[in-house]
Amino acid sequence: MTNIGQKIKKVRELKGYTQEYLAEQLNISQKTYSLIESDQTKIDLDRLQKIADTLEIDLMNLLAFDDKNIFNNNFHDKVETSQNYVVNESSFEEERKAHLKYIEHLEKENDFLKTQLDKILNQ
Repeated sequence: MTNIGQKIKKVRELKGYTQEYLAEQLNISQKTYSLIESDQTKIDLDRLQKIADTLEIDLMNLLAFDDKNIFNNNFHDKVETSQNYVVNESSFEEERKAHLKYIEHLEKENDFLKTQLDKILNQ
């Protein structure tokens, strides 16, 4: 999930939200939130989903977000549902790549959770 923080930042800015607002919604400090946007900390799936919910954007659209594909200055009015997300709609390949990235993230999350469970069980 490279550059997910940058994607989060762009959507947040387009929505007109502050870092403080997102941090408050996530029950974390603004400094901790800043580390998320600068890709200096790992982000788990639950937190990523909460960020997407707060930004009122579908998680898959957030993962696939590319500001180069935006051609409408009223983006913040368009992110309410995946049907309104303004991207190059003819690009099936981009959507497929986003799904593959999401699957890869879930696999990593699953591996991490298995490791944590093994540690607990082997204590």
